[in-house]
Amino acid sequence: MTLAATADVRALPRDPWPDSTATLVFEGYNFIGNRRKRFAADAFACRLLFRSAVCIGGPGAAKLFYDTHQFRRGSVAPGRVLKTLLGEGGIHGLDGAPHIRRKAMFLTFMGPHTLGPIRELMQRHWRQGVGEWRGQTVPVFERAQLILFRAMKEFAGVPLAREEVSQRAADLAAMVDGFGGIGPRYWKARLARIRSERWARDLIRGIRNGAIEAHPEKAITIIAHYRERDGQPLDEATAAVELLNVIRPIMAAAYFIEYAALMLDRMPSLRKEVAEDAAARERFINEVRRVCPFTPFLGVEACRDVEWNGHVIPAETLTVLDVYGIHNDERIWPRPQVFDPNRFIGRRDDPYSLIPQGGGEHRIGHRCAGEWLTMEALHAATQSLALLRYSATGAPEFDLIRIPARMRAPVMLSAV
Repeated sequence: MTLAATADVRALPRDPWPDSTATLVFEGYNFIGNRRKRFAADAFACRLLFRSAVCIGGPGAAKLFYDTHQFRRGSVAPGRVLKTLLGEGGIHGLDGAPHIRRKAMFLTFMGPHTLGPIRELMQRHWRQGVGEWRGQTVPVFERAQLILFRAMKEFAGVPLAREEVSQRAADLAAMVDGFGGIGPRYWKARLARIRSERWARDLIRGIRNGAIEAHPEKAITIIAHYRERDGQPLDEATAAVELLNVIRPIMAAAYFIEYAALMLDRMPSLRKEVAEDAAARERFINEVRRVCPFTPFLGVEACRDVEWNGHVIPAETLTVLDVYGIHNDERIWPRPQVFDPNRFIGRRDDPYSLIPQGGGEHRIGHRCAGEWLTMEALHAATQSLALLRYSATGAPEFDLIRIPARMRAPVMLSAV
């Protein structure tokens, strides 16, 4: 008898729609939360993308979701996400030993031992970047993405002519911005992915045949010469995807930086400690990461019947984690609607409550290997912004139908 057949397990509440994908599109980030409130439950069943699904949230949901013994990720990401944001054949579609081995490769150049050089690199690029803003009206989101790209291409050892920088940065930004889009925004991301992978394949080929020289410890060189367990190098297409998986994710930090710039203007009492105190700055950054919505939800597939909170998630069921809901759950974050960096003072470190880049352990789990690097980028950006004098237009209101979410009015800095 399977776990699902035992009599003491309560049936999951079920969304009545034959398929809820269209409803998800119209409700965006609140799709799961709306139904969790309606059913007064942390799990419910539905159909998404024409397959059976269970959506989960609340305390303990992320810890369950990141249990690699009970859930797998391979072949779960929708095709539209692979063709825009993630690429096909990369680390995001691996499980088990292949995933751990590929993750170890990424950690050789972006693990905690690299934080000193990354910190100096990010600080230098942000000092240079904001130094160009004097006397201008600055669209902080676009300017942040350009600074982030310049820093990451140097970090990864990617050679690039000055005249190419803006186009390459725009393509990576489009890939990040378009994965949840419909119509022109999505197709802009698709075309940007095609151009970017072609460019990355040329770089990998150049490293391998000696036409491009790069430092042996840079990401581009390590990826080009990485070998799988069978001793074979990655094929060019996969190596290109993994190179983009190094330099593309940092573009998402601009979503947090735009919000941080606005909050530093709205809460000027925070400026001094954010500028001068690294611990206070980290609290501010973590509250920005909690409040600012980027990832709405994530999906895995159950390897077997999984029991949770008296319910059963049947084997092979798509299981969707309410990331946005966890960051706004009052049982996890008291007064979640209030922006309060001090909530992190004395808070026990929990790898399953603040999960903008995944939960669990970095080395063997599916938490993003680039989270340390992103934190250094956010430290450099917020410190630079806190030291600037400016006025910001905009309001901290997000369009939660749009994925990834943006503020309803872009933040513009004036009187810099």
